[in-house]
Amino acid sequence: MSPANPVSCHTALSDRQDDADRPWSRWPPLLYGCVSVLVAVSAVLAAQLYRLQEQQGGLGAADRPPRVWVAGNKVDSGYLKHVLNVFERLGYERGSEEDFDVLWSHPYPFRIYNDTLIARKSHQKVNHFPGSGFITSKVELSTSGIKHIPIAFKMPKEKEQLLDYAKKNPQTLFVQKSNSHRDIQIKSVDAADLDANSTFFQEYIGNPLLVDGHKFDIGIYTVMTSLDPLRVYIYWGDVLLSTWVGDEYLPIWKVPSLSRYHNELKLGHRESLNAFLRSQGSKPEKIWSQIEESIRSVYLVKEPSMIRASRRFGSTRQFFEMVRFDFVVDDELNVYLMEIRCCVPTGRSPGPVSDMLATDKELAVFGLECGSPTCTDSCGGVCRVCLPCLTIPQKAFLRQAVDEHLNRHLTRRILPPQTTVEEARTGLEGLQNLSSTNQLMHLWFRGKCLLERSWC
Repeated sequence: MSPANPVSCHTALSDRQDDADRPWSRWPPLLYGCVSVLVAVSAVLAAQLYRLQEQQGGLGAADRPPRVWVAGNKVDSGYLKHVLNVFERLGYERGSEEDFDVLWSHPYPFRIYNDTLIARKSHQKVNHFPGSGFITSKVELSTSGIKHIPIAFKMPKEKEQLLDYAKKNPQTLFVQKSNSHRDIQIKSVDAADLDANSTFFQEYIGNPLLVDGHKFDIGIYTVMTSLDPLRVYIYWGDVLLSTWVGDEYLPIWKVPSLSRYHNELKLGHRESLNAFLRSQGSKPEKIWSQIEESIRSVYLVKEPSMIRASRRFGSTRQFFEMVRFDFVVDDELNVYLMEIRCCVPTGRSPGPVSDMLATDKELAVFGLECGSPTCTDSCGGVCRVCLPCLTIPQKAFLRQAVDEHLNRHLTRRILPPQTTVEEARTGLEGLQNLSSTNQLMHLWFRGKCLLERSWC
């Protein structure tokens, strides 16, 4: 199977279980938020293209709603329930291979529906890019030499390079994997079969960052909207923090050092981790800057291969794709990219799917301060913006501020005035002459600025 043309996205998923067979109710709560964002963006883009074609007389059924063709194995069994629900709320009807405005395909579609996609109409959008296997193939990725990826060697072709590296790094263990990502074992080079075909060895990260003794992955949902030129976005509403005990998913609200931030202060996964690390004297910014650098590097390195693979489809303007970059972090806050998943995988979570839609999470700021003993016992100073201290009317006008910010378009906020990260770190400084309500509003915007610069 060529990396450019994976038969199915399932080749890039973990071996815990084929996600198509998992019940939709086990999706991690964060996933619904990410799927909703991507589906909404793609649907709006497709609707705009549809209207443009309609105005130009390019469509025959000018009075019909836009249609989505959801392709995959047993698509009505539940595992794509959220995709179907979001499209339905946006006014889309179910379409087919013969009649669609958006193709949302669970498997990689460019072999299965090759003729349809080559003959696609100019208004039709497709949720995969040709050649994306160059990014999502584990072997292709791990042996590419890209920064932030643990070094790997293909067997038996790179046997001598592996032996030389092991000699220079005698304490290093390796993860031996088959090219299908099965039969995974952690071994020293001396105990490994170096002549096995279709396997590769990847350096094992032996000093992972632990939270309450648990290793965790950080998942970053990433959307590519253009290949040439490159345009790539990361979903920054939150990240997916996955902790596992054996094969069992351990939700963040059951990890003691994170549970107060997440459960009581309503911080998301990323900000709960940030607050915990800051409480330990660490600077989590190091993690996020490396993650962004890693994602940029992957797309820049793989772009030429993807361009070559996409040539037979002509223009790539109609394609988009969401993947998930999965990282681990070591105890020095160095980041390692482990895999890129080309399908939205499901996972085990006993929590409600609507969890990430809880509006309180949009209001949470100053995670470290709000998690401190001072704010546990008081609502004075900066603590006044902590969720347990907010009244119902205060939450109401803060939610209104969130809506206004997200829909501000070309308007610019002048009150509260725009700020800088440095000024935001000063808390209540310079706000003493304002009314208590205005102090709260200004302080909250400073807290949001520290979370995301667009709020500054």
